[in-house]
Amino acid sequence: MPYSLKIALQSLWHEKWINLLSMLTIAMGLLVITLMVSTVYNINLFAKKLPERFFVVAYLGDRVNEQQAQDIITSLKERSGIERVKYVSKAEALKELRTSLKDAEYILEGLNENPLPHP
Repeated sequence: MPYSLKIALQSLWHEKWINLLSMLTIAMGLLVITLMVSTVYNINLFAKKLPERFFVVAYLGDRVNEQQAQDIITSLKERSGIERVKYVSKAEALKELRTSLKDAEYILEGLNENPLPHP
């Protein structure tokens, strides 16, 4: 056993550049594999959360009455792939706009009528 250990240590010392190159090659390979696994994992997490963040806003024309709006909402709720439908009237949309612009409410001063489209 001591002879084998002595020969192994001599080999490591005499061939130090080849051993260093071998260790660096293995380390770079492990680094590349780790980066690829991490990238694939993060892309997978992002892809799973993407549908949660996806939404569509549909604006209805001013000629659409409340019954037609309710019919549209009902038909959207029946479709697969649509998780939630929320109807916001013009008055509610203006209230939300005023709330979100509370620091810059002067923007909405002087409006005589609701300028927002019929959502």
